[in-house]
Amino acid sequence: MTELSDVGNWSQYQKLVLAELERHNTLLLGIDERISNLKLDIERLKTVRSRQEDFVKQLDALSARISAVETSENIDDAIKKYRNWIVGILFFVITALLIPVLNLILHG
Repeated sequence: MTELSDVGNWSQYQKLVLAELERHNTLLLGIDERISNLKLDIERLKTVRSRQEDFVKQLDALSARISAVETSENIDDAIKKYRNWIVGILFFVITALLIPVLNLILHG
């Protein structure tokens, strides 16, 4: 009689162990799904970061172009402001070179 009750106890124990293994399997499947989702999120973040770095590079390039345009505008303003001085200096340099050359040609 003890053998039958032992078999019944063993059968109940097997059912409990099987139920516990199934519960653990369900938990592990949930964890595995979460890990897969985290991997996808990490890849998305890498893509976003790469795009962000591209945007930063484009912004830096645009900033450099804007600075160049501003510098060009400043140069244009300076030329307009000092045009008479520039014309005078150019006239002086040209005449300083031209007069001796003409003297050599005419009196050569």
